[in-house]
Amino acid sequence: MENLSPSYQETDEIDLLEIFNVLKEYKKLILLVVIFGTFTSGLVSIFLTPIYSAKAVISPVVPPSGSPGLSGLASQLGISLNPPPQVTDIVALLKSNLLREKVVKKYGLIPYFIENPLRKEKSEDEIIWDILRSLENSLKVKYQQRENLIEITFEHKDKAFTARFLENLLYELNEHLVSEEKRVATANKEYLLKEVEKTGDPYVRSNIYSLIAKQIERSMMAEAKENFAFKIIDPPKVPDKKAKPKRLMITLVSFFVSLFSGVILAFCLNYFRRLKEKKSSN
Repeated sequence: MENLSPSYQETDEIDLLEIFNVLKEYKKLILLVVIFGTFTSGLVSIFLTPIYSAKAVISPVVPPSGSPGLSGLASQLGISLNPPPQVTDIVALLKSNLLREKVVKKYGLIPYFIENPLRKEKSEDEIIWDILRSLENSLKVKYQQRENLIEITFEHKDKAFTARFLENLLYELNEHLVSEEKRVATANKEYLLKEVEKTGDPYVRSNIYSLIAKQIERSMMAEAKENFAFKIIDPPKVPDKKAKPKRLMITLVSFFVSLFSGVILAFCLNYFRRLKEKKSSN
């Protein structure tokens, strides 16, 4: 092994020297590739459309606990005494096409997503699908379980529209949750009114009437309470700075990519040149 060590060391020194010589020989080519790549990407980034990002933070309201004595009877009758946990419902709705499509159609937002939509050879449904697909990338929903917060961000080239879209989205989200809560409470109340007619037990009838009162209370609270399902912790604001393109980052990345490409090109040219010289010598 001791006899082999010098040969390995000599090979390493030769390889490093060869690499240095190749880089020295093609330094002008490498420099040209770096300058061209960096300048081109920097120039292109100047003409990229600025994208702005607005953010809203909401906190789901924890449902109040119901009466333990009535919970058993409610479960026997197949109804929910308390409203279901709101977190999963809110996150699911914010990610759903149902709510997004409703906002786009109700507030006439198609022109903000598609320029000259009347000139497109597409039906309204096809245009809506294009918008929904674009929202999958521009509208992000993130739930922070530890803080019990939901963060919604929206990106668009119109900075004023980013905040307005989130305002419309949160308003329709609250309207949908209130409407759904009232619908469930009304359905439960009608079902309980039918059940109370079937029983002759005064104690059971009294408890059923209490359940009916709870459903009426649920419906009234959903309609009257401003922060029924969630509280807005951080309302959307018009951004003052663009989110992208990040021109400095683009320039730095293109510099290193161009440098790497220039080095690879230099070694490829050196390899083919040596191969050609070897064939010529033979």
